[in-house]
Amino acid sequence: GAATGEAQAGCSENPESTCSLCLEDFQEPVMPPCEHSLCRACVMGGWKLFGWPQGRAMTQLGQVGPRHQLGNREQLDQAAAPEPEQGCQEHQEALELFCLEDQTPICALCTESLAHRTHTPVPIEEAAEEYKVRRVLQKLLQQQKLEARSLKSQEEEKVAEWKARISLTKRERIEKEFEKLHDFLDKEEEKLQRKLKQEEKRTATKLRNNVTQLAKQSQALGKLTTEIEERSQQPPLGLLKVRSLKIENIQAQKQAVVSAELQDTYNIPTIRIFEFLNQFKGECLLLLFPAVQMTLDPKSAHPSLLLSEDGQSVSHGGARQELPDYPERFDPYVFVLGSLRITAGRCYWEVEVGDQTEWDIGVCREAVKRKGKGPLSPQAGFWRMWLRNGDQYKVLLSHPITLSVKQKPKRVGIYLDYKGGEVSFYNVTHQTHLYTYSGAFRDALRPFFSPGLSQGGRSASPLVVCPSMDQNEG
Repeated sequence: GAATGEAQAGCSENPESTCSLCLEDFQEPVMPPCEHSLCRACVMGGWKLFGWPQGRAMTQLGQVGPRHQLGNREQLDQAAAPEPEQGCQEHQEALELFCLEDQTPICALCTESLAHRTHTPVPIEEAAEEYKVRRVLQKLLQQQKLEARSLKSQEEEKVAEWKARISLTKRERIEKEFEKLHDFLDKEEEKLQRKLKQEEKRTATKLRNNVTQLAKQSQALGKLTTEIEERSQQPPLGLLKVRSLKIENIQAQKQAVVSAELQDTYNIPTIRIFEFLNQFKGECLLLLFPAVQMTLDPKSAHPSLLLSEDGQSVSHGGARQELPDYPERFDPYVFVLGSLRITAGRCYWEVEVGDQTEWDIGVCREAVKRKGKGPLSPQAGFWRMWLRNGDQYKVLLSHPITLSVKQKPKRVGIYLDYKGGEVSFYNVTHQTHLYTYSGAFRDALRPFFSPGLSQGGRSASPLVVCPSMDQNEG
């Protein structure tokens, strides 16, 4: 009938194994009245695309079964939508166009009608092709959504795994550090207990010797008393001679009395743990942080800096020296690098700043710009702390930050954890933390120092790189 011709406008001749509309393998194949094999989803879209009556079509669509389950043409006709008109009901022309605005097939004369004059018609084959493309895109979009969900799930698993691994690494690190500290404290306790026992033994021995000597002395005095009593009847001159002799003997027998109290050398009062650890600061730092031997690099020093002969201290001379202009020499910044080159691990060093009113200390990338001015921020490769005007302590992130330092340090400790991405500054004088930079290091790092200017263009006192503590220091 007329409906068959209109339906065929959206169908093409294809093999029985593929859908006549989407040209893909069947997905729930059905057969509408146009006698073409279609996917169920294509039939659903066809109702709207080709103007098949919606109400009955959608009602009947639920009854359309798979193609292999339909017994005969009569069942197909009953299951499908009613046949639309073969051509345009108004103009009796073939429906060769598709109105994009109304989403309905129209004929060529309909484009001139008042209802469609301002609308956009396209060939019906093009509309069908667009529908097929839209279906393909929808499938691709759905596939991408599934892939995105899968990737999101994988990333969430990776994040969870990473957090667990980082947490485990930190726990292991804390456990190892405290294991070292516990071992150190156990050894210290054992050493002190051993010394205390030795002192107890020495004191006990002295006390026993004293008892023996006192017993001998008491015995001698008893004999002397008896002898004096026996000779008390002698004339006065004889008695005096006896007394003089015996008193000399008694004086010769006198022994130094040893106190029964233990010496106070190993007396350990109740103190706070921080103060206790401070007693063994040298050993703790050598235990927890690798000891470093460092001198100052003369080739990197600004021409106005004066380095000591041993390379351990630097001061500002007030005038430029005639020195070779090495590429590694800082100019105009009044800096000098330490000889230490850090690419891994952890290390600690201290700087004697004394009563200086200006100084800069910290670490920098080995490859920082040496000539000309530039930013001195972490982004530029500098992790520094500085003092100005005697009481203004600052660090620099995206902008300078003023630190609250209640007690002026005369010695500053710098702890670098390369792998952990941390640079920490400590007030060694008063055992307090000053500031910690956090980030990530990828290049070799070097310590750097600047003594600043004061007192007529000269440093009030030099900055001194404190030598590493002796491993045998107690």
